[in-house]
Amino acid sequence: MVRDLVPDPALPSSLDNPGKTVGSFGPPTYGTVQVILEALKTACAKYHNKLPSRRVLINIVKHVRISQWILGGSFRFSTKTNDPFNGKFYIFQIQPNGSYKLIP
Repeated sequence: MVRDLVPDPALPSSLDNPGKTVGSFGPPTYGTVQVILEALKTACAKYHNKLPSRRVLINIVKHVRISQWILGGSFRFSTKTNDPFNGKFYIFQIQPNGSYKLIP
């Protein structure tokens, strides 16, 4: 699960509230919206509240830096590959008791 990878203990503890569940879809989606909103904020300031072309906005997205990422640490996209900068891929195996084991 996400909480096994997060270096900031405040986030996992906030996810343990009774009645609240967060799957693997929510936090990355929240972070993506955060990046888009920052790009729009930058575009509005730079282009005097008029949205530029999609190509220009995508270029701005590539340069957005989020210092307080919801999954811990900071986040930015690679300007060369458009993938998350230093992104990692994890595989988990579901154990007989329903827990998740990180596969090295």
